[in-house]
Amino acid sequence: MKSLAEKYTTVILMLLISVSVCSKLGQIAQADTGELAALPAGSRLQDPFDLRFDRTRLLIEVDIKGMGQVAYVKPGEIVLGTCRYQIYSGAGNPSEISQGFFILSWTQGWPPSEGFYIPIYNGIAGVYPGVTKTASFSFNAPTVPGTYYLYWCGGAHYSMKQAVNCYNQPLSLPAHAKIVVMDTPDPHNETPTSLWIYALFTVAIAIAVAGIAIGLGLSKRRTIAQPSIQHLTKTTLATKTAGLKKPSGGIEGNARN
Repeated sequence: MKSLAEKYTTVILMLLISVSVCSKLGQIAQADTGELAALPAGSRLQDPFDLRFDRTRLLIEVDIKGMGQVAYVKPGEIVLGTCRYQIYSGAGNPSEISQGFFILSWTQGWPPSEGFYIPIYNGIAGVYPGVTKTASFSFNAPTVPGTYYLYWCGGAHYSMKQAVNCYNQPLSLPAHAKIVVMDTPDPHNETPTSLWIYALFTVAIAIAVAGIAIGLGLSKRRTIAQPSIQHLTKTTLATKTAGLKKPSGGIEGNARN
């Protein structure tokens, strides 16, 4: 029989699993829109009409402003982000110099000029598995409200600028991250409808799981407790009955005298 502590531990674990699953579903729903590549995903190729990805320059995950692949920002805000990536030589050249970088979709021209691309990696990664690292970066959000994108790109050149210059045509979707510039005085007080839906769904699942678990626990306790009370009642009656003694023979003799 499980103790009360074990039951509560089980309930807590079930709640945590429910929250984790719902959170993951929310992330998948954000990414699976046709606008964004599902991570991990390789870098975009230089030809904007070639929708294949170069997995020798792999973007494992990206987190913009703590919101994942989709971030809501205010105009002109300095936005912080992190990414995790893996890069290696696709040609099997241990001396190959490789690059990994983000191109901002709101660049004023192609190839992007400085300030419209974010250098992430430039060095000798070697052959597979190459290098796997985490990097932090920042950029200025556009000043005009709207939807913008970050493209993960790469190359194998002598310098970062040479690699960036190979992207001389506007890239099409899918991108690797999305930035929504909100037309509001304080977008931090604005919660996207989709996030509200995910939050409410998570809470509902958690409450349902907790209610079922606690209900089963209380039902089991009643089932166990009832026979115990009956047993106690029978034991008490038996004890009291045993305590009622018949009159002794000496008393009867005295009565006859």
